[in-house]
Amino acid sequence: IVVAVILARSHVRHRGNEEARVQVLWSIGMALGLVFLALTPGYSVDLMSYLFGNLLLADDRAVVMTLVVTLGVGALLITRFRPIEALCFDEEFAQVIGLPVKALNQVLYLATALTVVVLIQSVGLILVISLMTIPALVAVTVARSLAQMIGLSVAMNALFAFLGLWLSYSFDLPSGPSIILCAALAYVLVQVMRGSRSALWMRKSP
Repeated sequence: IVVAVILARSHVRHRGNEEARVQVLWSIGMALGLVFLALTPGYSVDLMSYLFGNLLLADDRAVVMTLVVTLGVGALLITRFRPIEALCFDEEFAQVIGLPVKALNQVLYLATALTVVVLIQSVGLILVISLMTIPALVAVTVARSLAQMIGLSVAMNALFAFLGLWLSYSFDLPSGPSIILCAALAYVLVQVMRGSRSALWMRKSP
């Protein structure tokens, strides 16, 4: 939450180089997390579980926390979709029409931070990053609006999770990597199709 607040404030004050700030704060956060884990008396944890997770071993607490965050983020999107849409597409326009840009930025960063932290406990960091990026990259190629992009991303995440769990059960494979590979395969197929369409259009153009 502290990092999310810092990113939101720095986004408003210092535009540009945002990716660099995210990487620096990310590195600091991971390092502090590992140090705190090492200093916690009597607490033993497999750090690999935070990277790859195990969806099949998620306990009731993780499921409840995931449900709460999902409902919270869903409520945020439903009630504040238009302001968020304006902010994402044109921040200057959102500020001109009187939207609380700083507050919206902080809310978005906080929602993202809570989502990542909660999901890390059940599915692992790598799967969280994959499910937050790959479906969006696939959806943006066909979606005509932000609402369509969000809907397609959610649907594809559900599909990838189902297919990955089916592969995991059928062939005795780890669930997390199976889900990631399903998402990656969809991304590769979409890129191949886009390349084929571009090549066909170039051939037809005079």
